[in-house]
Amino acid sequence: MRLKLATLGSATALVLALGTASAQPASATSAAGWDRCPNGSFCIFDGVNGTGTIAWFRSGSPDLRGQSMDNRTSSYWNRNGDQWALYDGYNYGSGCFTVHAGAQTDLPSRFPSLNNVFSSLQKGGCG
Repeated sequence: MRLKLATLGSATALVLALGTASAQPASATSAAGWDRCPNGSFCIFDGVNGTGTIAWFRSGSPDLRGQSMDNRTSSYWNRNGDQWALYDGYNYGSGCFTVHAGAQTDLPSRFPSLNNVFSSLQKGGCG
């Protein structure tokens, strides 16, 4: 019986030690703002300065409702070496806006009329 209690005590101590070791503030363990955008990706954010909800892409999306980002883009960062096309319609339709490689922009301050209007996006500029 003593062996079982010692084993349970060691397992409990291990769980407590692991729980304590991983209890850190989120800011110490995760990126914030623009830094959440993975290298080689095109990222859109529903807040300015890369804040809020983020969605990142390698090829695009014909319908941003699938990422819960339809008409919610307030900032973007193109960490991909290619141009990207942002459309105000689904399936790459309607108005198109080209984003050049390396561009990092807040739409409300730079292009207010484009804030929260995009519904699809794809790699490559507007035709």
